[in-house]
Amino acid sequence: MIVIDLAFTRIKQVLRSKEFYFYVIALPLFFLILLGFLSKGWAPTTQTIDIGYYTSDVTVMDPITGETLNMEEEFFKLLVAHETDEDLKTFSISNHTDLEVMDKDIQDLIIQGGIEIPSDFSFQASNITRFYSALMITQLLIESFDLYPAEFSSINASLAEIAPYIESSADLVVKFHGDVTLQTAMQAYTSTWQILSEFLVDYTIIHANSIWLELKSTHGLTFDLNITSQSSDSTITTEVQLISAGTGDVVEDFQGEFFSRLLPGQIIQMITMSSISAIWVLDQEIRSGLLKRIKLTKITSVQYFGSFLLAWSLIALLQGIFILVLSAILGFFSFAINPLAWLMMLVSMVMLD
Repeated sequence: MIVIDLAFTRIKQVLRSKEFYFYVIALPLFFLILLGFLSKGWAPTTQTIDIGYYTSDVTVMDPITGETLNMEEEFFKLLVAHETDEDLKTFSISNHTDLEVMDKDIQDLIIQGGIEIPSDFSFQASNITRFYSALMITQLLIESFDLYPAEFSSINASLAEIAPYIESSADLVVKFHGDVTLQTAMQAYTSTWQILSEFLVDYTIIHANSIWLELKSTHGLTFDLNITSQSSDSTITTEVQLISAGTGDVVEDFQGEFFSRLLPGQIIQMITMSSISAIWVLDQEIRSGLLKRIKLTKITSVQYFGSFLLAWSLIALLQGIFILVLSAILGFFSFAINPLAWLMMLVSMVMLD
């Protein structure tokens, strides 16, 4: 068949060309090694991440203990003190008084992300800790009815006093500003969510002990409660929203946001590399005289371009196999992945070529 014969003629011609090894082997190999090692070391777990911090929080007062609750300040202290498994600081934090300035610093890569604390942080966080505290204390006090029957009325009065805590609701939302295409930003985002959870757990224990001491003093209770764990049975939710820096939009579709940023660049890269390849092949055919000989034959334009696509697809297939195997050898991904994943990556590389 003419198309197949012409395709193999092209492949032989390309393999004899020195430029082939630069455009098809050396150049992709260079970017593979460069970007591969950059991606592996882009956000090592031992790295302290630079983030911004903005707060508009207002303090609240606990209705039982009467103490002023500055939950934001306590959360900030935990953020500053938090360490990774390698005993390094999780964050290096710079305070911001303007969200636009913080977003600009994120876009300029001065910082990798930023935490925005809402004005009702102390109110919502204290409601959450009151709720958990009330659950623990209520359960322990109910168990105390049988243990301390003489203090029935005092226990009952204590339960009545903390009942409003159980009926309280909360909707705590902390915002994290960042770029989903940056691994450091996503690492900081997940760390923020983890630290917020740890903060609420730790402070619930502190708050429960504080409330219990007040109840014990007010109602003359003579026994102690062993408050050492937190009930996990709750419908109150806590959320860390990811905000696209500079736009203020909540990122709900991580995959969509990721590809909306990277896909245009990939398309431009594909067009550029394909154009370079086409120009190079055309130049080779002009210099070798193949194009002139083809014009003298009865080969149609469809057959001509069909042979071109077939030849380049076969070359791209061999290139893709070589690049994928080398990537696995270099440790950019594991050999032990689903064969379908290998096939999808190979098809993607062929289509990009």
